[in-house]
Amino acid sequence: EGTLDKDLSEKTKDTLVRLKEASKSSPRHIPQLLEGQPLSILTVGRTGAGKSSFNNVLLGFKHDEGPFKTGDGVDSTTPGVQVEEGFLWGDEEKIPLRVIDTQGYEDSKEKNDATIMAKMVDALKKKKAIFHVILFVRSAEDPRMANSEKEFLKLIIKEFHAEVIVNMMINFSHYHHSRE
Repeated sequence: EGTLDKDLSEKTKDTLVRLKEASKSSPRHIPQLLEGQPLSILTVGRTGAGKSSFNNVLLGFKHDEGPFKTGDGVDSTTPGVQVEEGFLWGDEEKIPLRVIDTQGYEDSKEKNDATIMAKMVDALKKKKAIFHVILFVRSAEDPRMANSEKEFLKLIIKEFHAEVIVNMMINFSHYHHSRE
């Protein structure tokens, strides 16, 4: 059992189960399922993977000009948890979003990933942040999954609940492709 408070955990789990059922029929049903609430996306991943950049684009901004501060150095730029609301791709005709950006693990400032996870859980509790989807952002420049990534995913399952895996997506950032 995770450390997320029981009420918040149950609300998140209930929504995840309902989203799972809705996704079997059609994604068009998701806005009605959310009952006027924005689709809430929690982004996690290694420091420097591109979480903040992706979140900016998701909300319709250029990757380095949105509400989420980005960087290209070895140190993280996201301390703790930052929550922003908007619309998918910045289009008010599309799904309303709540994007939750998190500090990366393997952070040069923080030596223990379990400490980073504990801080993230505490921040989510304080913000009463219910999330529907976990977006695991990883760099495509490193095709192998590091042990630290596996361990961080285990921490996510432990802290929240096994249902999160049903609504977890992986985004490969830093992917360079040829137009040929």
